[in-house]
Formats: sequence, C-alpha cells, structure tokens
Amino acid sequence: MATSLHEPIAIIGAGISGLSAGITLVKNGIKSVIFERDKTLSSEGSGTTLSKNALDVLEALSLLEEIKKESFQANKISIKSKSKLITELNPYIF
Repeated sequence: MATSLHEPIAIIGAGISGLSAGITLVKNGIKSVIFERDKTLSSEGSGTTLSKNALDVLEALSLLEEIKKESFQANKISIKSKSKLITELNPYIF
C-alpha cells in the first residue's frame, strides 16, 4: 500500500549523510528540507572516512566518481591519545 506524503521530510544536518538522504528522497519523488545550524557550509577543517557501505551508497547515487575527484586517499590512519600514538592502520583502498 503506497503512502502519499503531502509535507516534505525534514532532514537535520547538511553533512554527507543528510545530503545523501536528500538526494535519495528527491530521486524517489519525495520532497525534503535540509536544516543546518551553521550559517555557511564549508569543507575547511573537516574530514571524514567513508566505509565500503558508504562508497556503495554514493555509487548507487551516481556520486562516487565526482567525490573521488575532490578527495584524497590517506596513506595511513593514526589513532592517538593526548600523550602517545596508540596504533597506525593501513586505510581501505578504493
């Protein structure tokens, strides 16, 4: 039984998850509104690691290749406490 939505879906946060949700809803004919508390959007000072599942979602949304063009691949991931290095890992290579 299909449900008809008359009001847009509210998405809280314009990060990668919120924007991906918005794109998915639009591609399925569902209106949404994305709310972000910051007055301006910026990539400065931010970074994220994407899991294999996240990469699969981005590929399904036809966004993966474009994101790869604007991304870089870390050659190692360091996990640190305030006083010492805990471990270093080799990142997932996509």
